[in-house]
Amino acid sequence: MNPAKPEVAEVFMNQELKLLTTFHCSKCKQVKKELMDAGISYVECPADEKSGIELVVKYRVMTAPALFIPESEESYRYITDFSEILKYIHENA
Repeated sequence: MNPAKPEVAEVFMNQELKLLTTFHCSKCKQVKKELMDAGISYVECPADEKSGIELVVKYRVMTAPALFIPESEESYRYITDFSEILKYIHENA
């Protein structure tokens, strides 16, 4: 059992993961499917809509998919590497 999981669960009660996506991104579609299959809730933030633009501007992320993970009530860390995103999903399913 992963001892960090309870802490992660507590953070997710206050904030959800955010997934920065683009319309034609095949990796974005795969990440969304992996999150759904793992039962992990998230908010999709399309890069061409307000929620996605806010993430791009605030965190200077210029690639999709990007998974934003809550660290505090107002702060996120993010993963942009596709393999690392999948690894995170599988470790936290």
